Amino acid sequence: MNDKLYIKKFIRDDGETLSFDGQELYLAKDNVLLVRPDPNTTAVEYTEADGGEMVRQHNSTYDQPVNGLLIPRESDYWDLSLILARFFKINHTYKIIYVKKDGSMFAISDAWISAGLQIVPVPHETYSNWSVTLTVGNSDWFEYAEDGSGKEIYANTVTLPLIGNLTGGENWDDVGLVSDNVGEEWVPGRGGVQAVDIASTKVIYPVWVVNGPCINPKLQNNTTDTNAEYDGTVAEGQALTVDFTAGTAYLDSALVSRSVYGVVSFRPGENIVGFNSDGGATDSSTISWNNVIS
Repeated sequence: MNDKLYIKKFIRDDGETLSFDGQELYLAKDNVLLVRPDPNTTAVEYTEADGGEMVRQHNSTYDQPVNGLLIPRESDYWDLSLILARFFKINHTYKIIYVKKDGSMFAISDAWISAGLQIVPVPHETYSNWSVTLTVGNSDWFEYAEDGSGKEIYANTVTLPLIGNLTGGENWDDVGLVSDNVGEEWVPGRGGVQAVDIASTKVIYPVWVVNGPCINPKLQNNTTDTNAEYDGTVAEGQALTVDFTAGTAYLDSALVSRSVYGVVSFRPGENIVGFNSDGGATDSSTISWNNVIS
């Protein structure tokens, strides 16, 4: 991952954000383009009873210096200084959002402050240079996406039709006429298991959402031989959200993790996935995820 990136914003572990608006708070010119160090590759030979060897790769911890400018235009100088001072605190971890030149965004989590915030004012307080350094541990880089209001969303979402609604094939129309130029009417298949492509470099664990009414919803991945089931009813107007990474499940705002059995994982490449239930009008559910990009 040696492409040049620039930092779009920081997200603190309590949800607070700091964005560079290009008006009053932004990166200094000599710090806009940042380069992630190449991975440190360490081969660890391990010989099992059958003679097989395992090789492990890891990224070494590295520092991410950030140099910025504070230029008050419509805001008070000290108000802007206070925003920076309140945001960069040593008792928090941070997610750093990077943007490539092509506009795609990536995120790395669990960075921590290793050199505290420094704000150096110039005479008459017309602007300040500021700097802070975050240390990034052995963490994966994930895709990152936002909606129109800047709210974080998943970069990938797929709708899974109900397995029990499997239909489709070639059909003649009712009156013996044909609807295309080859003499047949093609009805696309619906339901059944679906092929979902995961463009990740590592195994990922998705977020699964089921909107009611649905009884005992189930999710399965035939490729990884994993499955999960919610033991209960999702009423009309309710939503079940299962995060297999965090190990949590919510029925609207109520925690129902103990009613979910099993964990579903997805491996890089094609996965054969299915959604089913024991009843209810719900005929589809969704899975969402961010691919690991390094």
